[in-house]
Amino acid sequence: MSNLTFEQVVPTELQIEVLYRLLESREHSISHVKLPSYEEHSSFVSNHPYRCWYLIINDTVVVGSVYVQFDNSVGIVFQQTMACEKLDQVICLLRETIQPLEAITSIRYKDFFFNVPFADENHRKCLQELGYIPIQTSYVAAEDTP
Repeated sequence: MSNLTFEQVVPTELQIEVLYRLLESREHSISHVKLPSYEEHSSFVSNHPYRCWYLIINDTVVVGSVYVQFDNSVGIVFQQTMACEKLDQVICLLRETIQPLEAITSIRYKDFFFNVPFADENHRKCLQELGYIPIQTSYVAAEDTP
């Protein structure tokens, strides 16, 4: 039985601080090369572009975050490497909490899909073990690599 719950990012000062600690501890990243300053981070969280954003709580401890964008893409960040079982629980809880937006051809996929840093082999492996398949790989200029 899972003890995972979500807490919606409102954001509060405590949530901003917790999210910054999660950001600092990330081993893999898609969105940035250099860690943003706390002030930049605070501004981003306060004005986030996501459809929804949640802290992932295991019992009473924040262990990660999950966000959903308007194209139905999902980003899941764990404080440390999580077992595939926990990833599955997060995805199930997400599906219980929010539904994907309706598909729009060439704009929005019909279901949730997951953005995973290419270097995060564990996360990719877990998703594949859970029955998800890779559908795209994105490339950036080498100097822009996170």
